[in-house]
Amino acid sequence: MTMPIGSLYNGETPDLGKEGQIKSSEHIAGDRAAEGVVKFGRGVVQGTTANQAKVISAANQKLLGVAAYHAGANGLNSEQYEDKDQMDIIENGIPSVWVEEAVNQNSPVRVRHTVGAAGTAPGQFCTSADAGKTAVLSGAKFKGSTTGAGRVLLDLSGVFTLTADV
Repeated sequence: MTMPIGSLYNGETPDLGKEGQIKSSEHIAGDRAAEGVVKFGRGVVQGTTANQAKVISAANQKLLGVAAYHAGANGLNSEQYEDKDQMDIIENGIPSVWVEEAVNQNSPVRVRHTVGAAGTAPGQFCTSADAGKTAVLSGAKFKGSTTGAGRVLLDLSGVFTLTADV
C-alpha cells in the first residue's frame, strides 16, 4: 500500500529524485559513491567497482534504481551528485523522474542509455523506442502522466530487467 505525501495534494510532482509516495516496501540504498556526475532522478547502474554507481550507459547493464535527492550532495544546487559523493539509490519506491515525452500510467517504461535527439540524456526515462539508445525497463511503471517532457512519478519494484530496443 502507498501513502501520498502532502505535496501531492496540490497536484505538483516533487523535485527530481524525491519520493512522491511512501511505499510500505520502500528501500533506499546509501552505500555507493557516485562515479562521475549523476543527476537526481536518473537511472543508475553499478560503477567500475562494487561500491560505486553511475548513470546507465548500455542496455546490457544491470539497473540498480534511481538516483535519489540528497540534501548533502555537493551538487545540490545543480540537482546532482558530484564525483565521489555518497549517493542514495531508490531501489523500491516511487521517485520523481524526468521523462522526455508525454507518458501516462499505461505507457511502457523505457530508460535511455545513449544520447539521442536534442535534450535527451542517459538515465532519463521515456516511452518511445529509440533503436540502439533505449531499453524497455520491466519492474517499473509510470504512476502519473505528462503532456510532454517533464517530471512524473515512477513506481520501482526493486527487481529490474532491461530489453534493448533494436
